[in-house]
Amino acid sequence: MGFRGPAKVVIRPERIGVEPAGTTGTNRIPGLLTNVVYLGSGLQLAIQLASGHAVTALVPNNGDEAASAWSPGMSVACHLPPTGLRILAGTGAAQAGAPDGASAESRAPDGAG
Repeated sequence: MGFRGPAKVVIRPERIGVEPAGTTGTNRIPGLLTNVVYLGSGLQLAIQLASGHAVTALVPNNGDEAASAWSPGMSVACHLPPTGLRILAGTGAAQAGAPDGASAESRAPDGAG
């Protein structure tokens, strides 16, 4: 089923991989760590991507020193695995072949992603 028109790509915070700066490969975007929040079982990382978008990643606190190595101002690479990405139709997008240009957005379940 195809869609045309504006769309949004979303990903759950726990699906975002945070890697050392300079890591290359498919679906990796450089970014700057802007905030770190300790949650006990994990860390919430606020990241400003080179694209200008902001994302929030959740990384597990495995008790190793790697988790405590994150700090604001650190350059990172964000891995957005294809299996974690969801595409949501934007306003005005119509499903290809839908009668009367029915909006695909009205068919998407709330909280999809």
